Amino acid sequence: MINRLPFQILILLLAGLLLGVANNLISPGGIPWVQTYMDLTKITDADSVWIPYSWEPSTDTVFKLMNTEKAYMAYLQGQALFVDARIPEDYQQGHIAGAINIDIEGDDDIFYPQYEGLKDLADYHAPIITYCSGTECDASLMLARFLYDEGFTDISIYFGGWDFWIKNDLPTESNLDQ
Repeated sequence: MINRLPFQILILLLAGLLLGVANNLISPGGIPWVQTYMDLTKITDADSVWIPYSWEPSTDTVFKLMNTEKAYMAYLQGQALFVDARIPEDYQQGHIAGAINIDIEGDDDIFYPQYEGLKDLADYHAPIITYCSGTECDASLMLARFLYDEGFTDISIYFGGWDFWIKNDLPTESNLDQ
């Protein structure tokens, strides 16, 4: 009995390992086998949270503010939808990988179809991160206000935006590549 115990333990460990590998292979949300990780200590402005000039402390405190490190961590976790508030031409030139575009300052015939696309992708309690060009841009704040007024509840704003994202060589994509 004592001689068989190590063998039984080994068999159980191997069976658990095989089941875990099989589950990861068939699971749509499986853990990637190989992934490039960025050293978060190399992110510049990681400790900076920027606030635009039009920030209203009396009303805008419902939004979470993100620095570059927190935005990147949210990106890696894949739990939040990034929404680019820049004009479509800038978005097509390049944007945070996986982000959708809603041009808050654009014409209604462009804005409302983009907004309907967001409603198809996210429910009203899903985490959303808005961003625009950078620290001098208020479009992400205006979009966050609009979304909040429409009933979205979990909104963060990444004021470092596109400028800080590309400065740190974080994942991007372009519609021109397609």
